Amino acid sequence: MDTIRAAALAVCGLATSFCTNAQGTTAIGDALSNVAPPPHSKPLGRRAVSAGGQQSTYMTSATPEGVISFYKQLLPAAGWTVTDSDDESGKEDANLQAINDRQYLALNAIRPTGKTYVKVCIWPSKPSNDRCD
Repeated sequence: MDTIRAAALAVCGLATSFCTNAQGTTAIGDALSNVAPPPHSKPLGRRAVSAGGQQSTYMTSATPEGVISFYKQLLPAAGWTVTDSDDESGKEDANLQAINDRQYLALNAIRPTGKTYVKVCIWPSKPSNDRCD
């Protein structure tokens, strides 16, 4: 957990984004605390999702591909393995999936109006419906 906490705090300092809850914890309810928010982001909310998961939503000035690139660097340093991503340059949306032991993370970034909206979901294990929307 110290590695996750150190990586999250380092990213928070570098990203100059909203990051007040980067302390590690093992409870799934606080699993999102182990994943830093997107760079230059504003939190829009947090809620429970199906199958015991949690979702955080953010708005950022970063592009969808920039968000995915950020998480491709951040997640492995925090013990996650990126299993799939779709981040073609110039697209309005991008996605990423990752695992950490049994935990499953799905991320969607969409830019419909000049700002990117990012949804990050974490479940205790991969759910049958892993859509994070």
